[in-house]
Amino acid sequence: MTQPRGQRRRRTKVGDPVLLLPPKTFESVTPSFVIRSPGWAVQRVYSPEPFDTQALTFRSFGPLNRFDHHRGDPATKRACEDPERAILYAGDGLVCCLGEFFADSHEIAVDGTMVAMLRAAREVVVLDLRGTRATGVGTTPALSAISQRRVTQAWARYLYEHPDLSGVDGLLYSASNSGDDALAFFERATGALDIAADLDLGDPRIAGELEIAADALHWSIAR
Repeated sequence: MTQPRGQRRRRTKVGDPVLLLPPKTFESVTPSFVIRSPGWAVQRVYSPEPFDTQALTFRSFGPLNRFDHHRGDPATKRACEDPERAILYAGDGLVCCLGEFFADSHEIAVDGTMVAMLRAAREVVVLDLRGTRATGVGTTPALSAISQRRVTQAWARYLYEHPDLSGVDGLLYSASNSGDDALAFFERATGALDIAADLDLGDPRIAGELEIAADALHWSIAR
């Protein structure tokens, strides 16, 4: 089977696909976009500490996580403040958000964690990387699940900078721990989201939803 443009893959002994870095020059793409109308609802799990993060804070320090498109320090290649680029991760529900936020520990820490319900204040356009739609921009669905952050972040920068994708507010992908729809909003989406609710993860009003999400992920809850 022919691999997508600029992309070949092999597998490690543990079965994690290793994808090559994106092309050094922009190649032709046939992207799939998802357009959401005002009122579209998503959720975000976040921690206010230690950087006073709020429900609508876009993180300008990076790159750290999967689809961070920050450029990093040009000399050391390490994460740093990038005043022109910032990211906000969200998901279509609590299972998705918890699965992404606590992916390293596989335990849901209630203390000090918040969950925000956000709604689109305007039309939002995201690039669809789910399933075969990812091949339209030269990569594969494995981009949403592999552990090589150097590669996923390079692809985030490539997609963010691609002249044919300059209008997208972010990326839509399948979360690695749940398979649900996850979102990485670029700073282009600043002002596109409003807060419908902002609650402590331990709020009794969402206790049932929290238990259901933990059960779905097969993770314990630390209170």
